[in-house]
Amino acid sequence: LRRPPRLRQAEYEPKRQLAMFDTEPSAGYVAPMVKKITGKELLAVSSRSFSDLMDFTKECIEEKHIIIIDSCTHPWRTLCDDYLEAKKSRVKTAGGRAETVRLSLADWNPIKLFWGEFSKLFVYSPAHFCVTGREGDIWSLTTNEEGKEEMQKTGVKMKTESEFGFEASLLIQMRLTGDKHQAFVVKDRF
Repeated sequence: LRRPPRLRQAEYEPKRQLAMFDTEPSAGYVAPMVKKITGKELLAVSSRSFSDLMDFTKECIEEKHIIIIDSCTHPWRTLCDDYLEAKKSRVKTAGGRAETVRLSLADWNPIKLFWGEFSKLFVYSPAHFCVTGREGDIWSLTTNEEGKEEMQKTGVKMKTESEFGFEASLLIQMRLTGDKHQAFVVKDRF
């Protein structure tokens, strides 16, 4: 696994700068705006790796940078995919059929423990975070008018570990209504 380069420290003080963990090629788009508004370069790392996210977050906390993560969905998916690949490798090494291996209910606890290390940094560190994530549907088993059970969309959540989307002090859901972007405050701890 190739490690991304350490964040480069700009010449400007104070140390507080915007640092972006970019999982989609968006840093190049926002960097000129950051420079214009703050007078400082945007510090950026491009990766989707969960371990890179952890390294990035720890370094930003140490350097007192303001953390932007766009999008947190990708490191979550990568963590799940990497765990599945490791499980397949163990099965193959033991002589089993790796192609039939899937994540089971028992796998979610260790995956959530890994993710929990990032969650702790997010919730308890003194750093300021701005995190985006993709929206996913919540499905529930309901009974229709005919008395038959069916899956029905009952809400939305961030596509990450199930509890992470509600850890933030300020949670905003973005929607496109017609041609207008709207922001809905879902949670405001203050």
